[in-house]
Amino acid sequence: SGYHMMDKCGDRSGYGYEYLQYMASYNNWNYEYIGYDKSWSDMLEMLGNGEIDLLTSAQKTPEREAQFAFSDKPIGHSAAIFTVRAGDTRYAAGDYENYSGIRVGMIEGSTRNDRFQEFAEEHEFTYTPVYFENNGDLARALQENRGIDAIVTSNLRKIEHEWVLDEFASSPFYVIVRKDDTELLQEVNNAISQVQR
Repeated sequence: SGYHMMDKCGDRSGYGYEYLQYMASYNNWNYEYIGYDKSWSDMLEMLGNGEIDLLTSAQKTPEREAQFAFSDKPIGHSAAIFTVRAGDTRYAAGDYENYSGIRVGMIEGSTRNDRFQEFAEEHEFTYTPVYFENNGDLARALQENRGIDAIVTSNLRKIEHEWVLDEFASSPFYVIVRKDDTELLQEVNNAISQVQR
């Protein structure tokens, strides 16, 4: 939501979608979009299995760099955000002592989970992680007050009815392909260079 969306009529929008459109114009590509109903972990697995050819919004980790090839240049930067349901006055920005024991919803397999652990240690509070497969389930659980008090996601996500307590761990994100797909990686790098001129 916010990065690469598809509405009920099948119309697509968002930063990720627009960036892919710019890339396509330099390579004469046509896309088949797959994965709107999948989790991030599912999409990484699909890429590894050859079910999809490229994936955007990937942050570098040693595990991912061992498995996939990253574009030479990032296609953007994002940060982690820590949010609560709008109107939840139990928590206030910067009141770290009061965060101890908070139940935090996270996307399973997200690099932001490790960054949040570092953030919590830095600010000396404890929390209980609760994992979800996708942002939709995560946001619904927060709004419906089902088992979590806050969530950690990307600032690229469209937020509604939430208050941001903090933003941290800004980092670049890239396009990734399979390691053996060198021709596609070259096309990706060329397109990104053209887009960023």
